[in-house]
This record gives sequence, C-alpha cells and structure tokens, in this order.
Amino acid sequence: GAGEAGGVEVFLVWFKLIVLVGLAGWGLAAWNPPLLSQGVPEAGIGAALFGAASVFMAYE
Repeated sequence: GAGEAGGVEVFLVWFKLIVLVGLAGWGLAAWNPPLLSQGVPEAGIGAALFGAASVFMAYE
C-alpha cells in the first residue's frame, strides 16, 4: 500500500544522498587546484556532446 511505497521512497532518497556524498568526497579527495588553470583539453565536440547528453539523461 501507500505505507510500503513511502518506505521505498525514503530508502531511495537516503541511497541517493549517500551516493552524492560519496561522489562529493571522491571529488574533494582528488581536488588539485593547478589542474583548474590548464585550459580546455583537446577532446573535441564529441566529448562536449557526450557530457551534455549525460547531464540531460541525469535530469530525466
């Protein structure tokens, strides 16, 4: 019923929060400020389109 669906929803929210905190921790552990000023990598338009598609799918 509705109570079970609510419990599943709470579990999924906590799971997503744990994943986000894990990703944030991973990003902070790999933080390297000199890399921020090296410019844009020569990956081409394909990498930009892949990134845009990934962000689009994340919000779907």
